[in-house]
Amino acid sequence: MKHFSKSKLCLLIGSLGVIASGNVGAFPSAAWFPSASGTAVAFDSNGNPAFGFVDSIKPKPVYINGQKGFVITHTQMSGPNNDFEFYSVANDGFYFHGSRYRDGIDNGCTETFSPPVRFPDDITLGTPYQTTGTVTRTCIGDPGNTGSGAFTAIFTPLLFEDVTVPAGTYKALKAEVSFVASGGPFDGVPFIYEHWRAPKIGAIKDIDPDDGGPYIHEAIAINSNVPNAGNADHDGDGKSDPTVFRNSDGTWRSRLSSDNTLITRSFGLNGDLAVQGDYDGDGVQDFAVYRPTDGNWYILKSSTNYTKMLTVPWGGITNDRTVQRDFDGDGVQDIGIYRPGNGTWYIKTSSTGFTESITKQFGIPGDNPVPRDFDGDGKADLAVFRQSNGNWYWTTAASGYTDLNEVQGWGKSGDQPIAQDYDGDGKADAGIYRPSNGTWYIKFSSSGYTTSLTKPWGIPTGTYTAGTTDTSVSGDFDGDRINDIAIFRPTDGKWYVLTSSSNFESSLTLDSLGTTGDLPISRK
Repeated sequence: MKHFSKSKLCLLIGSLGVIASGNVGAFPSAAWFPSASGTAVAFDSNGNPAFGFVDSIKPKPVYINGQKGFVITHTQMSGPNNDFEFYSVANDGFYFHGSRYRDGIDNGCTETFSPPVRFPDDITLGTPYQTTGTVTRTCIGDPGNTGSGAFTAIFTPLLFEDVTVPAGTYKALKAEVSFVASGGPFDGVPFIYEHWRAPKIGAIKDIDPDDGGPYIHEAIAINSNVPNAGNADHDGDGKSDPTVFRNSDGTWRSRLSSDNTLITRSFGLNGDLAVQGDYDGDGVQDFAVYRPTDGNWYILKSSTNYTKMLTVPWGGITNDRTVQRDFDGDGVQDIGIYRPGNGTWYIKTSSTGFTESITKQFGIPGDNPVPRDFDGDGKADLAVFRQSNGNWYWTTAASGYTDLNEVQGWGKSGDQPIAQDYDGDGKADAGIYRPSNGTWYIKFSSSGYTTSLTKPWGIPTGTYTAGTTDTSVSGDFDGDRINDIAIFRPTDGKWYVLTSSSNFESSLTLDSLGTTGDLPISRK
C-alpha cells in the first residue's frame, strides 16, 4: 500500500525545483499564467479538470521560523480529499515543509520533513540534486499511521524545451523527480515523475507513470522574490491598475485592468500625500495617505472591504519624505520616513504590527531616497540617488546595512530616479527618466550594471503650452512580473506603457483617468 496519497505527492513534486534568476536570463521571458488571483487549477492532458482537483494558493504570505512562504490548498471537488501544504522561498532555494491532508488512506495526517525538502535555485543540466533526511508523520484520525522514516528526494534537470498547455506555450525546464520514504508507516515504494517548470511561474506539467498522466498544474508556484509592493493592483489580477490621487479633494480614481471598470473613492484631505500599498498582506492595495500636518499615516484596509482604518503616527518634521516599502521581508509594506536634512531613515515594520522601528543613517542632504531590493533577498535596501554627481549608493539589509555599493555617473540634476526590476532577475536596476528629453536610461543589475538600455518614451519638458509635462510611472501593466516603462500624460489623462513582455518594443495606451494636477500612483 502506498501511504503517500497520489494527489498530495503529485502536488508536492510539482512544486519543487525553482530555477534561479541567474539562469532565467538565458530564456525567453515567460508570461504569468492567466489564472484568477490566488488560484490555480489542475488539468489533464486534454485541458479537463484532473480528477476534479482544484489547487489554490493563499495570497497572504505564511511564516514558519521566520521563513516567508505560501500555502497551497489542494481540494478534490468530489470526495473527501482536502490537502494543506506549506512551502517557503529562501535565498538559496525552494523548500517543502510538509502537508496535512485527508483521503481514503490517510486521515488528518501531518508530515514534517527534516531537513525541509530543498532543491537549489542554481542548476546544472544533467546534475542530480538530492535531499535526504527524516520524515515524521502524525495522524490524529489514524494513530496506526503515525511514525517516522527516512526519505530521499532527487531532482535531475535534463533539458529546456517548449511545452504547450491550455494556458499557452512556455519555455520550460524538463526534469526527472524521484521521491521515496521507507521505515515506520512508509512502504519504501518510489515515485518517479517527469516534470516541467517555467521561469518565474512554477510547475507546468507532471507525468506520473503509475497513472499515465500527464497532469498539468497552472501557477502552482510563483517566485516570491519578485518585488510586488506598491504595485497599484486593486482587483488582485497581478497587473497594475492606472490610479491617480487628487489631493485637492482627497479623491482616488483607479481603472481596473480586469474589466476596465473605473472606481472612485474619497479618502484623504487637501494636502495629504498618497502612500498606497499593501499594508495588510492580502495581495490587494490599500488606500493610504500621509498627513504632514499631523505626522499620521491613515490606511484604509482592503482586507476589511475598506471599512476599517489603521492610523499610525510616524513623521511630522517639515520636508519628511515617505519611503514605504517592504524592509523586513514579510511580504507586507512597511511605513517609512526619510529625513533629508540628516539623511536618516525611520522605518516601522509590519512584521511587528507597526509597533517596532528601525533607525539608520544613510545619505546626505540633497539625496533622493530610492529604497529597492538590489540583492534579490526580498527585502528593500536603503538607497539614494545623488544628483550632484549622478551616483547611486545603497546598503543592503542582508549585510545589516554595513556594506556600501554604488553605480557611478548614471544620471544628472533634474533626472527622476525610477529604480525597478526591468530585466526580470528579481533585483532593482538603476533607472532614470530625463524629462528634458523624454528619455529613459536603465542600467541592468543582471549584467553587474555594465549594460544599459536607452529608450525615448515621453514628451520633453516645455512641449506643452500649459507648462505641464509627462510624469514617469512604474508598474507591471502586462502581468509578467517585470516592470514596464510608462508615463502619465496629464493633458489627456492617459497612461502610455512600453511593455517588458515585448522587450520594450510594443506599447499599451490605457484609458483616460486623470487630469492636470492629479498625482499618478506607481510602484514606489
